[in-house]
Amino acid sequence: MNSRLLVLYTFFYLVIGLIYPYSQGCIGLKADAGPDQATCDPNMPIQLMGSFNGTPIKYFWTPATFLSDPNTTDPIVNAPPGKYKYTFNVEALSNTNLIINGNFESGNTGFTHDYNYGSPGGPFGPGWLSVGTTPPSYNGSWSNCGDHTTGSGNQLIIDGSTTPNSNVWCQTVPVTAGKMYLFRFYIQSIYPANPPNLIALANGVSIGSVSGAGVCDWQTFEACFTATSSTVKMCIQETSLIGFGNDFAIDDIEMYEKCMDKDEVDIEIVDLKAKIQVPQQPKCGSDIFDLNGIGSSAGPNIRYEWRSEGGKIISQNGLSAKGQGSGKYFIKIIYQNGNVICEKEDEVDVNPPDELEGTLEVEGISNCNADTILLKATASNGSGNFDYQWIPANKILRGQHDSVAYVTEAGLYKVVIIDMDSGCEVEIQDVVASDTLRPNLQISGDTLISCIKNKVLLFGNPFDTSRYSYEWKLPDSSRIKNKDTILSNSSGLFSLKIIDNVNKCYTEKFLSVKTDTSKPNVDLGPDQKIDCINSDKDIIPIANNTNAVINYYWTLPSGIIPVETSLLNKKVNTAGRIILRLVNTTNGCEISDTLFIDDIRVLPSVDAGNGAILNCKLKDYTLDGSNSKIDSSRFSWSTSNGNILSGANTLNPVVNAPGWYYLNLEDTINHCRNIDSVYINQNILTPIAKLGPDRVFTCADSILTLDGSNSSQGGQLR
Repeated sequence: MNSRLLVLYTFFYLVIGLIYPYSQGCIGLKADAGPDQATCDPNMPIQLMGSFNGTPIKYFWTPATFLSDPNTTDPIVNAPPGKYKYTFNVEALSNTNLIINGNFESGNTGFTHDYNYGSPGGPFGPGWLSVGTTPPSYNGSWSNCGDHTTGSGNQLIIDGSTTPNSNVWCQTVPVTAGKMYLFRFYIQSIYPANPPNLIALANGVSIGSVSGAGVCDWQTFEACFTATSSTVKMCIQETSLIGFGNDFAIDDIEMYEKCMDKDEVDIEIVDLKAKIQVPQQPKCGSDIFDLNGIGSSAGPNIRYEWRSEGGKIISQNGLSAKGQGSGKYFIKIIYQNGNVICEKEDEVDVNPPDELEGTLEVEGISNCNADTILLKATASNGSGNFDYQWIPANKILRGQHDSVAYVTEAGLYKVVIIDMDSGCEVEIQDVVASDTLRPNLQISGDTLISCIKNKVLLFGNPFDTSRYSYEWKLPDSSRIKNKDTILSNSSGLFSLKIIDNVNKCYTEKFLSVKTDTSKPNVDLGPDQKIDCINSDKDIIPIANNTNAVINYYWTLPSGIIPVETSLLNKKVNTAGRIILRLVNTTNGCEISDTLFIDDIRVLPSVDAGNGAILNCKLKDYTLDGSNSKIDSSRFSWSTSNGNILSGANTLNPVVNAPGWYYLNLEDTINHCRNIDSVYINQNILTPIAKLGPDRVFTCADSILTLDGSNSSQGGQLR
């Protein structure tokens, strides 16, 4: 820190610090540059109106250009015309000291150093330091200087080192990258021989220096820096490196976040210039002359307003205008940029000679018959030597440059009467009225010859033969006059023309009549049969009536169903007649188709024959199905538990096992089926024959009786 800055800081804190001990903090700090301002008179300078909330340690304006004093809240802006932006800046310090044990009242703690640490009465020399209250406790030749805080508390007592870059004190402090911080400490010499020179470093980069003064004279070091990371290592070094007499003390090390706020204000100084000129004075009051504002301010946000008192502004376009007649003419220059509005006005007197006077008379009215209309111009003063210029010239049939002109069209007409002797002019205008109103006409009626109507009836409205004439034109080019209705069986384009008998204007309307007698088409297909396979039938009609609106009327064997607007398939399971009628709703034409459903479902007659009993003699049996109806039939035998030996697909199969046998018969025409069954039994039980025990025929026996009573018995045995 240079000596001038040190003096400024010291003075500031001596004055301000008496009222606010160091800082009242950043809470509520806010800069207000005041409202945007503008002046339309450069001779009336603008005074800025800055203010602030909170307790700043410093406030100033940037840039300082054109400001009477940038370090006040309300400097005067002495600037040439233009737009300016000024920023009001305020600065303050937070209430929180980020340094731990900066007053050393907690002793040798919270910091690091590169010195030897001593104690009272012990070794102490260059490169030694200690935390204590009185320097003579370490060196009897040192002055008894108290600490900075109270005069009786702890301070860091140092005998300066002769080793370069030796840190007297270091501490790593948490910070916020991008924010500014104020670092402050106090130093006093305790021996007069060689006052110390100290530098402060932030992460090894010097941020300023301070030199000791007289013995026991506390000097303040202050410097600001911007943090570049989340922590900063703050250190203090003694740089004179003088071994004798370089003895000093440090106390009350502090670091505060430096708060700033700023606000901008826009200043605009406007210097408008207004100038009006008449390049060439008019010869007559009727002359249209030029006005210009050359020399007036121009550029963005500037517009121009022309007006006259007595005369009149014919047209205007920026800095140019056209006027007519005697009077005062004004141009107003208006600058508007947002809410900034400045105005300046200039005027000029124009007094041409008296005007020429005249009249214009219209005789006639424009109609559809193109009758001629007379325009008569008359000058009521002047020399009598006149020229007449009629406008628009392309509508003047004849009479250009004459006092009477002939026209046929309606509209606004002008005549400029020029006094050839004085040069004065008068322009007169009048309107040629028009009676070209065409009569209203509506043509209506049928537009379709169809199966319902073979003739069309057409109407014309209104119908008033006292004022209008009517003429119909038919498609065959024949004409019918003065009828409000006609009946025709022709198709094509009809027209009706109505003519106003007064102004000869007419209106013609057209009506197109079409013929549509085309019938819809449909095909229900061939007749159908219901049999034992198909118990119902899908009726799928085929029709191609694209873009036609058709109603469909069904009559089914089950009855009549409601009209349908789309062609749908039908499912029928009852014999009978089906009728589908199609009606074209547009032209009334219709067509029908019929389909008959026959029910041929009858069960065939089937007879499986008589049953039988198989035995040891009758080992197989031939079934007999010949009594079945076999015309147009298919038949087959099947069994459960039995066995068909042969002929399963004949009427007389051979079987050789007991069980149920089934004859299945299908009518190949209607596919109906029927079944009959027969049961074949079986008896193959073997009889028992027993003669009793064996007998021995001896010489004594002439007859032996055999006993067969235990054999099977019954009438069927023999």
